[in-house]
Amino acid sequence: MRLKAVLLLAGCALTLAAHQILPFSLIHSEPAAGSVFADAPTRIRLIFGDRVDPSAARISLTDSSGRTITLAPMIDPHLAYGIIAAVPPLKPGVYSVAWRVRSSGAEGVSGTYTFAFGPHASLPSLPDSVQNQGAAGLNISPGAQHAAELVLLLVLGGLLWLRYRSGSAPRA
Repeated sequence: MRLKAVLLLAGCALTLAAHQILPFSLIHSEPAAGSVFADAPTRIRLIFGDRVDPSAARISLTDSSGRTITLAPMIDPHLAYGIIAAVPPLKPGVYSVAWRVRSSGAEGVSGTYTFAFGPHASLPSLPDSVQNQGAAGLNISPGAQHAAELVLLLVLGGLLWLRYRSGSAPRA
């Protein structure tokens, strides 16, 4: 019974630590960043790592001539962590999606990405230094890293203590 209690407590601690460590961020987009396809998209769908405050969500599309279209995002009816926005008819070409959202915990994040569509669509080439900027992984603050290490150390210590206690108890 004690093992179940310790494991439940450890799971809760790890869940809380992960929520504090991992930044609120975009985890999926449709159309996908850097995609090239034949037909115009009918919607923009963005999925995040936490619930989104719909009143603070903003999405816009900018074409290669600089014309910007402001879209009306709403919470995705199939996923509370996502927003969708209908896209009006577009001419073939390259488009940049700019988005800004706030999580239900009031943490804000924004970003941009590019896609293209049409019979002769292609994206401009980027230097390797620009293409690989996102490959470094998550940027976690030192304070959050120390907090995660402490939680993991406490969980490990609790499991070892429980193992020691159960091994040294008299057997009936």
